[in-house]
Amino acid sequence: DEAERLGRALGCKLLRTSVKEDIGVMSVFRHLASRCLHEMRRSDDDYQDDLRLYSAEPRSPSVISAFSPDGSMCGRNVGNGTIILRPGGHKTKSHKKRNFVKNACRLL
Repeated sequence: DEAERLGRALGCKLLRTSVKEDIGVMSVFRHLASRCLHEMRRSDDDYQDDLRLYSAEPRSPSVISAFSPDGSMCGRNVGNGTIILRPGGHKTKSHKKRNFVKNACRLL
C-alpha cells in the first residue's frame, strides 16, 4: 500500500483511522498523548539539568498553590494543586525546546 511505503520511507508510524466510523481514533489519541507527555517530560528534564549546570546558587521555583494563592506555603508540601512558574525569557544556548509536532508525520 502506498501509505505504508511512504510511512516507512519517512520513518513514521502509520495509524489508520476513520472518525466517521469511529475506527482507531482512540488509539491515535493515546499514541499522540503519550508522545506529547514523553516530549514534555524530556524537555522539562533538560530544563532542570540546565538550571543545575548554569545556576550559581540553588533556586526554588516560583510556586502558586491552590491553597494559598499569595505564594506562601502554609506548611504544605508542593504537590497536587500547585502551579510551578518557570522563567521563559532567559534560556541557555544549549537548551533547545524540542518540538515533536514540527518533526512528526503529517496526515495524508
